[in-house]
Amino acid sequence: MRILITGATGFIGQQLLRHFCSLGHSLAIHCRNKPREIDPRVLVFAGALHQFQKEISAFSPEYVFHLAGSSVHPKNTEEEGQIWSANVLYGNTLLGIVKEIPNLVFVNFTTSLAYAGTELHPFNYFALTKANFVQSLEYHVRFHSLRVFNLILYTIYGKGDLTKRAINYIIESLNAKEPISMSPGEQQLDFVHVDDVILLCEELLKNNPQQNLEHLHVGTGRGTTLKEAVRLIEHLSNQKANIHFGALPYRKEEKMVNIAPVSDNRFWQTHIEIETGFLSLI
Repeated sequence: MRILITGATGFIGQQLLRHFCSLGHSLAIHCRNKPREIDPRVLVFAGALHQFQKEISAFSPEYVFHLAGSSVHPKNTEEEGQIWSANVLYGNTLLGIVKEIPNLVFVNFTTSLAYAGTELHPFNYFALTKANFVQSLEYHVRFHSLRVFNLILYTIYGKGDLTKRAINYIIESLNAKEPISMSPGEQQLDFVHVDDVILLCEELLKNNPQQNLEHLHVGTGRGTTLKEAVRLIEHLSNQKANIHFGALPYRKEEKMVNIAPVSDNRFWQTHIEIETGFLSLI
């Protein structure tokens, strides 16, 4: 397969790039700056996306895996603009380049925070930008016959993730001298190991989206509270987490129950149970 990946320098993107390289696919990536270490077989488009319209069209990808974007929570109007540019404008520029490529399948990665159940309902500004891009995809499906898998991600974790997520703070707190401040910890999360996400992506290469647009919730369908996750990690590591639960309030728009409706994902299989996954982090 000829595959273009955006966001290939991020946590999931790096894993996906390595896996697809190991399978012998023809790969291209787009990024702001060329990575220091990259497989020489990978074609790299480094710089402003609009500069590579001819090169991407010539590469003629059969699949585009779109992971690029920003997941920060903005503190001011300037940061809101930066997130909008990364999550909406960039994606629409990409669609403008690839929409006319024949037989292309576009695989989008979005957040479960943009959904209440199966309906778009963004819980914060970051999720709002991701929801807006999903609407752009729906438009291109209707008017340009684009074929899209929209992957709705829940709480993805795995070794090598340098992003500051709750699971990383828990690991850092093990036998720490100073307590880490967290919310009360009763929110229910759906923990998904990154390797299961990669295997799902491999499965998509063998298929086409139903009715040209298929929304796939990428989760286990099981909820674990943050406090339960801490207790499990303490048990697996035989260490004590130094966490002050309740020292921080919940976010204003906290999604207290964030569990995937897995019945909507015809491809999904959980290969790595939460105990095995958490143990690999310790």
